[in-house]
Amino acid sequence: MIEDPQNVKLNEQPEPSAGNAQVSLGVTVVLILLSYVGCYKVDKLNANFAASVHGPFGSEEEVRSLAPSAEEIMLSKGEKDFKSVCAACHGPTGTGGAQGPALAQSEWVTGNPRRTAAIILKGISGPIIVNGKPFNGAMPAVGAAYDDERLAAVVAYIRGSFGNVPNKAYTRDELLQAVSEARATAESQDGQWSVPTLETAYPGTE
Repeated sequence: MIEDPQNVKLNEQPEPSAGNAQVSLGVTVVLILLSYVGCYKVDKLNANFAASVHGPFGSEEEVRSLAPSAEEIMLSKGEKDFKSVCAACHGPTGTGGAQGPALAQSEWVTGNPRRTAAIILKGISGPIIVNGKPFNGAMPAVGAAYDDERLAAVVAYIRGSFGNVPNKAYTRDELLQAVSEARATAESQDGQWSVPTLETAYPGTE
């Protein structure tokens, strides 16, 4: 005998419903302990050299030695500004051209860095002798909007490039201090420097 499909009762399970069953205290304690142990291990490995993380290097000192120094970072920033702003007139290798005198082996670069910074800040015009050669032109105040970090980076780059050997070596912090002093002195300068006004404001070659 064939049963009417409409009368067949399916063996259906009851619909699931949300409950408020709570995790047992023992499970909670275990989870807390596992979390603590995990955080402890992560902190311990993070604070110490682990060959599995730092390989192929053999020690923390070796890893640290590969990081650039503060002076190297400063030179890199100065190089970018030189190439994008200064090289158009002074040449990509600092040898100068029709628009600007040479920076290579220039006493205006290897001497007092305050004077170099002041030229970048305010510009300079009129006759000037560079490497024994006369030059008469005008340099705009290309660094008028530079902060001390950016200005010091450009000064550091041109002092340490193109075969230049500064009369006196400066650390990054010393150069920042010199640039700050140059800015303070240049506040009273109205317009571009001339050689006489520049030498009066920043005497000595260091």
